[in-house]
Amino acid sequence: MGLAEGPDGSVIAEKYLTGEWAHSKGEYIPERYPTNREVASSIEQQVSASVETYRKYRLVAWYTLFVALYMMALYYQASSFKCGEVVATLKASFLPDDGSTTIRFSSENEVLQYIGNKIITPIWKDPVCGNGKCDTPWEFPAWGPFGCQADCGLNPNVTKIIVSLTGDFSGHPSLSPSTLMNQVSWNLCLNDTVRLKRGLPQLCW
Repeated sequence: MGLAEGPDGSVIAEKYLTGEWAHSKGEYIPERYPTNREVASSIEQQVSASVETYRKYRLVAWYTLFVALYMMALYYQASSFKCGEVVATLKASFLPDDGSTTIRFSSENEVLQYIGNKIITPIWKDPVCGNGKCDTPWEFPAWGPFGCQADCGLNPNVTKIIVSLTGDFSGHPSLSPSTLMNQVSWNLCLNDTVRLKRGLPQLCW
């Protein structure tokens, strides 16, 4: 078996011994040349390090691209002019009408009253039928006595039905049938689970 054969052999040592390679003058000559196994292990480590470095650079490149695209999206979505409009709107809503930038309150009730008058009441308004805006789900196309026709129009999906009610009001020991009939009431409610989940009252005739 030659010097370079097998994992424990050394191709490098054989190159120097056969004179194919030669040390230059002043070059350090090791006491033992690395074996083929050691050379292969070193090459494997260098390749693994190169692959890991490439993976890290690729992640950095993708992250840089993501940040660039994100900043570009923010730039196109929020210009300085629009931000100024938002700030002006918030100042007009929160600050006093006299133009001052500070507010002093003497009690908690004044704070709550100010918030109610400046923020809650102007923003959270009950829907008004007839203002030209169909505020769903509180307003909806009209059918029967329900809905807002002025803002939402008429509901085209309506079917007319006739409900006939009968009852036996005779047999009471002291009250007449006419008296009992005058005390009777009835209703017909729409089984709308969506309205109930939203906390809205049932629509009943």
